[in-house]
Amino acid sequence: MSAGAAHAAFRRALDRRHLAQALAAAHDLPVVSLADALELVLLAADRDPPTYDRAAARWLARYSLEHRNVDLTETGLAHAALTAIRNTTRRRAGLLLLLALAKQRKTRDLATVLERELRTSR
Repeated sequence: MSAGAAHAAFRRALDRRHLAQALAAAHDLPVVSLADALELVLLAADRDPPTYDRAAARWLARYSLEHRNVDLTETGLAHAALTAIRNTTRRRAGLLLLLALAKQRKTRDLATVLERELRTSR
């Protein structure tokens, strides 16, 4: 499967909100970007809380390693945001906090994912 076809299958699974298909499609991608991984994390928050905890922890580790100069305070804020996202009454606050961090770092791809999630979330 070509990289374009693999990403299209991944996108379709995300759009259909089908976690198992999205995870399977992610395995076919040559690289899962941090933004794509975040979309999986957010979908897992809705569909499978045990998967969410593992995926959120992995995403936080990648976030901390892939960005320059992420300090303990920023890591703690991102952790607090991810913790809030799994709680339906605090989900919006967590999304807004991650969005603020993404905007501060000028990571447009992460900001786009979070803005879309804020528009479509309950």
